Amino acid sequence: MNIRVEVTLTQQSPDELEKTVTLVAADGQPGMLRTVVEFPRVPGAESAGLEQAPLGVDVMPRILDTGKIRVRLSVNYNVPRPGQGTEPAKGATQARAMLSETLTVLLDDGKPQLVSQSADALGSRSVGLTVKASVLK
Repeated sequence: MNIRVEVTLTQQSPDELEKTVTLVAADGQPGMLRTVVEFPRVPGAESAGLEQAPLGVDVMPRILDTGKIRVRLSVNYNVPRPGQGTEPAKGATQARAMLSETLTVLLDDGKPQLVSQSADALGSRSVGLTVKASVLK
C-alpha cells in the first residue's frame, strides 16, 4: 500500500509563512524530497553572490497492526532570518534560521498532528511542524 505524508512547516514571526510538502511512499519504504532556491546575498546585487535556501524532507511510513502509521521523519529547513532584506555591514554575514529535526511519530490515518514547535534563539520566530499520513486505497 502507498501512504501519502504531508509535512507542513509553519513559521511564526511578524508574518506567518506556511509551506507544505507532500510525498507518497510505499509502506515501509523511504521517500525523499529536496528543493533549493537561490537568491542574491544583497537584494538587487547579483554580483555579491548567491545564497541558498534549501528545504529537505525524508520520510519512512509504516502501517502498524493497530492501524496507526509510524512515520520516521527528517526535516532540514534553512532560510535567512526575517528582516534580512537590507545590505549587511561590510564584512558581516546575514543571519540564517536553520531547523534540523529527526523524529519518529505514531499517527492516526488522515489526522494532522503537531509534532514539534521550535523557538528562534535570537528573536521571536518559531517554527511548528505538523505531519499527516494517509493510507491510499
